[in-house]
Amino acid sequence: MPSTLKKTLPSEPNWPLILQGKYIAATIAIALGIGSHAINGFISAAILPDIIAEVGGETRAYWVFSLFQITAILGGTLTGSLKSRFGAKSLYTLAAGLLASGSLLAGLAASLNMLLLGRALQGFAEGMIIALSYAVIYDIYPKSAVSKVFAMSASVWALAAGIGPVSAGYLTELWSWRAAYLVNLPLVTLLLALALFVMPAKARDATEKEALMAGLSKFARLTCLGSAVLLVSYVGQASSLDTSLALFALGIAMFAITHRWDRQSSAPLIPRVAFNPHYLIGAVMLVILLDSSASSVRMLYGNALGRTLWGLSITEAAYLMTILAFSWSFAAWFVAKDIDKSRQFRLIRIGTSAIASGLLLMALALALSSLPLFALALALSGAGYGISNQYLSQVAVYASNSSDRDRAAAFLPSVGSIGIAIGAALNALIARVIGLTEAGSSEILSAQTASAHAPTQFALLSLLAIAAAFLARRLHRLA
Repeated sequence: MPSTLKKTLPSEPNWPLILQGKYIAATIAIALGIGSHAINGFISAAILPDIIAEVGGETRAYWVFSLFQITAILGGTLTGSLKSRFGAKSLYTLAAGLLASGSLLAGLAASLNMLLLGRALQGFAEGMIIALSYAVIYDIYPKSAVSKVFAMSASVWALAAGIGPVSAGYLTELWSWRAAYLVNLPLVTLLLALALFVMPAKARDATEKEALMAGLSKFARLTCLGSAVLLVSYVGQASSLDTSLALFALGIAMFAITHRWDRQSSAPLIPRVAFNPHYLIGAVMLVILLDSSASSVRMLYGNALGRTLWGLSITEAAYLMTILAFSWSFAAWFVAKDIDKSRQFRLIRIGTSAIASGLLLMALALALSSLPLFALALALSGAGYGISNQYLSQVAVYASNSSDRDRAAAFLPSVGSIGIAIGAALNALIARVIGLTEAGSSEILSAQTASAHAPTQFALLSLLAIAAAFLARRLHRLA
């Protein structure tokens, strides 16, 4: 088992140790867990027209994406505290069951409501699975191998970005959009078999059962967090700028209230110093939050810009955007080494600066209508993520005390998702103010508004990445 295997490994393993002998099953389980989350997040965009054509619900199509993301954040947030009490193996088994149930409901849905329920269950399960996939890295592998596991995870994200939409489209053409969800069932079987073999069963906190009031408090805090994400996520759907501003302000206020409430709880869901810039863990989470918020502009408008400004096909635009994913993967492999803290902080500074520079270069590329420059900017931004992200995660987790380590590791994927939700809301607000989107238009972007306003949109969102880069420069002072 992993705890035993860890003791038998040499202190300085040689690559590719994570793909050798006793550790290969754990590596496959983590890769499949991360890949499952990534692909299930990507596939709905490719098959949504076929879903709407069969089960209807055009006005609620937005929820096919949003419910998955909202419940994934909730599942990931809850997982850290549950892992400490019940162990990874039992939680992974529960998550696999929920994923199977959600996939079955979505794949057999006779109505949009049934599909949405299935997507909500899928999201909660995937949030738990990806949180556990990251949290158990530190339990299973020696510290010297952790960077290689993160490099592997970056490759999984890149692969999912490339094959997710394409495979969903192929399954839809071959049979039906339902296959894109039902294909999860054999995957769940494999995940469960691997989890029973490699996931640590031991809990960190094997104390008596949690009091009823404490459990109800956790549920109430999760409900408050879910409401905050829901409000922020709905900003782009609101009918007026005033309504959007009110939803955004209320959502951010609820985030703050939830965090304060959780910080004062005797059984917090996340580290008490999360997002506090005076502590290393909090500052790292702020960097991840800001970079994720900034990246939302590329995620929202990248494909549409490729088609609108440069006349690319759907497939060409999709693969233009995968430049970032593959650049991320390559950079992550290149820097994946067991290095001291000083070099980790240096790479974090370099990576976050590259992300900010990449977004600014995207704004310049749009102003010049230069496709090659835009592609170069994507590569630079992706390299920045590959260089910095694995070390941001390592610094946050290893800076945590033993009681907070599970919470910190499991919450990190949710930090990115929350950042993307906040960034998407900011994009919607800015786009309305500057005129990037046109009221009543069926297009995400028109050629006229893209040429006139997209550079401004990218430049404004890059300010968040610049703030993250400046914050990253002072991380070493907090260590």
